[in-house]
Amino acid sequence: MMPSVDKMFQQFIEWFISLAFVSQGDLDAALEEFGGVSGVIENEFYVSAYEELGRTLANKVDLVTLIDLMQAHNIYLSKNPDHAYYFVEAIIDEVSAKGYNVNALVDVVPEEYQKFLEKRFS
Repeated sequence: MMPSVDKMFQQFIEWFISLAFVSQGDLDAALEEFGGVSGVIENEFYVSAYEELGRTLANKVDLVTLIDLMQAHNIYLSKNPDHAYYFVEAIIDEVSAKGYNVNALVDVVPEEYQKFLEKRFS
């Protein structure tokens, strides 16, 4: 049986913090406008929250680290494509907005995301 959306979000938050590139304070700041983790769940702001978490991570680490992270966690990110896609897309959008070539990043994200990201960022 597949975990509920709120359970998957809570697991994603645990994974996100476990990366050790963001602090609890960074997480709280990223989700503040949604009322924190509980506000995201209560109001079902999942897509916006995943996007904000992606932007937060993209602003905390460099491009090489992001590539390594996406590659290392590819399988995890493909387990929840309905929402994790927005996390990945926001990372790539943020990197692209900084003027970086995102092709190497797109190449290491879950395969099922690549065709959409290639259309958007190529």
